[in-house]
Amino acid sequence: MFSKISTSRPLRAVAGIVVAGGLALGLSACSPATDHYYGASDGTRVALPGNSLEVINLMILTSDSGDAVMVGAVHNRSNEDNTASIVSTDGSINKQFPVVAGGTTNLFTDGAPVTFTGFAPKAGSTVDATFSDAQGDTTTIHIPVFDGDLPEYKDYLPTTQG
Repeated sequence: MFSKISTSRPLRAVAGIVVAGGLALGLSACSPATDHYYGASDGTRVALPGNSLEVINLMILTSDSGDAVMVGAVHNRSNEDNTASIVSTDGSINKQFPVVAGGTTNLFTDGAPVTFTGFAPKAGSTVDATFSDAQGDTTTIHIPVFDGDLPEYKDYLPTTQG
């Protein structure tokens, strides 16, 4: 009347779970997403085709008075000093930024902030621009425009001197 209890069935289930977990962990480490930077921000992040320079979290903050400031950074991935250029298609932005080899230039804190007066684009829009390096690599970027509606940007808004 008594039946034999099999201990192999629970062991096989545990072994299967361990193997499946190990396989899932191993495959997730091989995911292409682990090889790329992810810019968790409101600004734009774009690398040039030659991979020499990239903009990180680039955005423009504007006030109701038409004053604006560019916030973000330019990183130099190469072993040589370089110059980044950002030129908007409408001509309202034409800026160059020196970036040392392997370094990052913060556009808001390194030197004088990049400011504009009479800036026409409003919060919620984007400014189309060309991003390039000294070697001639270029790409089109879309720079988002924000105002002080988001509390994290209020302290960075330009103020009118009067």
